[in-house]
Amino acid sequence: MNEHPSPRPARVLVTGASGAIGSATTEYLVANGIAVTALSLAGPFPPGADRVFEGDTTSIEDVARAFDDVDAVVHLAAIPHPNLGTPQKVFSTNVVSTFTVLAQAGEQNISRAVIASSINAIGYPFNRHRPKPAYFPLDEAMPPDTEDAYSL
Repeated sequence: MNEHPSPRPARVLVTGASGAIGSATTEYLVANGIAVTALSLAGPFPPGADRVFEGDTTSIEDVARAFDDVDAVVHLAAIPHPNLGTPQKVFSTNVVSTFTVLAQAGEQNISRAVIASSINAIGYPFNRHRPKPAYFPLDEAMPPDTEDAYSL
């Protein structure tokens, strides 16, 4: 492992690259001169990614294959809504994907990772009993009230 990594990676793996945030992230990185390896379940892949892999982020093999010659990772792959699968499927896919990507980054000695979350981490948007936030503006100290698999 490089003891003094450069402040700017040469190549970034973007998981969930075909999604809205993944496409925008890829576009931003490419516009700033950073090569992108895109990993998604299916295309269309974002323009600008010079390496694309169709694969599943819950698969060790798929993720390991995409990490070739990568300096950093932006992990955006997820089932982004509780109604897009059973609670078991949403929770297990999102947790296993994150674990797999971070574990493979560690195996490859990649020390820089960005992981996105959403407002749903506090549990309010999809909560059936519609709690009110304890205060505004919302911040990372907000007490959570999670009841759905996506928020968890």
